[in-house]
Amino acid sequence: MEIKSLEDLEISKILETATDFNFKPLAEEIMNKICIFNGKYTYHPIEIEFYIYDKNNHPDTHVYPREAEKAGKLFFHLSGMDICFKSSLNDGCFGGILIRALEREEDKQQFGGPLTCKDEVLNTAIMKCLVMLCNNMGKKASEDVYKRKGLENKGENDKFLNASYRFFREDVKFGTYIYMKDETFDFNEKIKKPRKRSHKIEN
Repeated sequence: MEIKSLEDLEISKILETATDFNFKPLAEEIMNKICIFNGKYTYHPIEIEFYIYDKNNHPDTHVYPREAEKAGKLFFHLSGMDICFKSSLNDGCFGGILIRALEREEDKQQFGGPLTCKDEVLNTAIMKCLVMLCNNMGKKASEDVYKRKGLENKGENDKFLNASYRFFREDVKFGTYIYMKDETFDFNEKIKKPRKRSHKIEN
């Protein structure tokens, strides 16, 4: 499906166009046309996972329930940060896109890991964080797709546990690391010291 506005991120539209739950075309649209702006920086998704619950057509119980009158709302939760689809608990239809890695537009610095992405966006924010449409960046999603990470097995009827709903931007190479600058505080010397952390792009 083609994203022309955030309103296109409706679960009914997504399921209609994602033949056999193939979300790769939508993943490319999101990586090329969706960004997060926090008043200071603009962030582009480079690793994402899809979470969709539809009681009739896609009852994936790994999805955090949420309400979102309009698509494009940011939903912060214990596992990270989602860009929401239009979601209604009463309609039994909700979900979103978990951000697993981001690239900051201004300096091309990358951030890996769902909680790290959430912290980066929130800790540098100088206004309410917004999901916006951006110019088409001309990137592709990687040819291979992967299982989502860290899911709890819900039992023998859990048919979505191993669903391949995780996508990378093509230039984020599988098996490599995203290195991130950080600081730690030395309580003896009472100074901040730089350190590096990493996020491996892995299956």
